[in-house]
Amino acid sequence: MPKMKNPNGYGSVFKLKGKRRRPYVARKTTGFDDRGYPIYQIIGYYEKPDQAMLALAAYNLDPYDLANRQLTFTEIYDLWVKQKYTDNGKKIKNGYAAAYKACSELYEMVFTDIRTAHMQKVLNEWEIGYASKKNMRILFGQLFNFAMQNDIVKKDYAEYITLEMPDEEGEQKHKPFTAEELAILWENSADKAAQLVLIYCYSGMRPTEFVKIKTEDVFLSDRYMIGGIKTKNSKNRAIPIAEKIYKFIESFYNPDNEYLLTDYDGPLSYDKLNWRYWKSLMEKLDMNHLPHDGRHTCATLLDNAGVNKTIVKKILGHAGLGTTEKVYTHKTIQQLVEAINLI
Repeated sequence: MPKMKNPNGYGSVFKLKGKRRRPYVARKTTGFDDRGYPIYQIIGYYEKPDQAMLALAAYNLDPYDLANRQLTFTEIYDLWVKQKYTDNGKKIKNGYAAAYKACSELYEMVFTDIRTAHMQKVLNEWEIGYASKKNMRILFGQLFNFAMQNDIVKKDYAEYITLEMPDEEGEQKHKPFTAEELAILWENSADKAAQLVLIYCYSGMRPTEFVKIKTEDVFLSDRYMIGGIKTKNSKNRAIPIAEKIYKFIESFYNPDNEYLLTDYDGPLSYDKLNWRYWKSLMEKLDMNHLPHDGRHTCATLLDNAGVNKTIVKKILGHAGLGTTEKVYTHKTIQQLVEAINLI
């Protein structure tokens, strides 16, 4: 039976030469040049001819912008950043920038070919805390929303991404550093990265709390800082400076800086702290911990030292403190300092 010819203007399918994973090409005639030769626009590349024919048929039933059809994940991201941030004179949020950085395996994929499974895989394999993974899921949603608004895709596959919920305290389950691991950290305490990890372990601060500590809220002579975020019990709490980490805090302290924690290019954000210091140190020392593990290490050390539960709550900023218990007098500060020095 002779092969039927496609109607004029319908488009065609042909096979590329050589050994290729997707050798079949679906293309559409979009016009003619000055010599009368057709101008083609590629719809896509496929493993089998029937896949290419289906793609061509789908396009003819519901034509879309072929130029947008070929935009990659990176190109969509760049367009989204330009529209949402750059054109408005704003800077993209660090959380979204870090999430994009972790999506390298998606960079060159045609955006319309991306499915839930592709994004779910990237999300699952990103070894980082719940809050950062949540930013990645939000980023995927924002990109698909942008693509739908501009008729680049017709379905939001980001909607079906799942993210494991945190435990009842609002954090993922974490594992404290062992005594052996703490000993290794102290052996490497000349390294700034190790100093930062030890500060988490002997202060109970969340990394996101540490980067927001202002220099004016650090009282070296009295051995405490004012800081904290997240909950009403965590905010503006007195954080005692343990004798073991005092020299680290003192070395970071510079009255000319707005924030306690800075680096060569200015104040450290959580993302810079994580990528520049935490991850590199964990790889160097062959350890497998998340940034919040330092906070849980502090809680464990305080418990092992038999510190009063109310004092532990004050140090960590846990829920359950009454109004009276939230008043930080000089006596209270001394109690916190004495307690933290037990670990």
